[in-house]
Amino acid sequence: MLPIAKQNICSRCIKNSRLKEAEYCSRCIVEVVEKRVKSKLGALAGSEIVLECGSKKSLQCNVAAYLIKRAAKLRIPMRGMAKNKAVVTAKCADDLAACFLEKITGKDSLLPAKHEAAAVNILESITEKDLELYADIKRIKYTKAKNRGVKQRIQALQARHPGTIEALAKSARQLGEL
Repeated sequence: MLPIAKQNICSRCIKNSRLKEAEYCSRCIVEVVEKRVKSKLGALAGSEIVLECGSKKSLQCNVAAYLIKRAAKLRIPMRGMAKNKAVVTAKCADDLAACFLEKITGKDSLLPAKHEAAAVNILESITEKDLELYADIKRIKYTKAKNRGVKQRIQALQARHPGTIEALAKSARQLGEL
């Protein structure tokens, strides 16, 4: 028998057929994305959320805005008197990995601004491919940005070696904490 990843079966629920070029079925992709964002938004309960993103029509910005609006449906207590403002950014794992590699190679042009260091990034554990699939499933409109050189190479590495983007994004996060 073939391993689950080689078959056309979702590697999470093992019931449904997985989406093309994805590890999960459509139901599981929605659950995974919402669960990861819910864990980040849960820490901001009771705060007024301010979303900062580069382009208002971008994939990351539109998905983040959609998920923040859905926060009440995800059972996160966001209503009531806001104690303080929480700044939220929307950079996916691909963007973090690309910024990390550009920092290492000396091309600092894509590093986040200083005020973003205090912001909470709700999409940092989600790849761009998963965001695109989520947006397609939920019918969220967005404009697709052109991939930069480093980002395109990272995505090619991800296709050959799954987990590359997540590992680079995690390294960037941990070094940022130091």
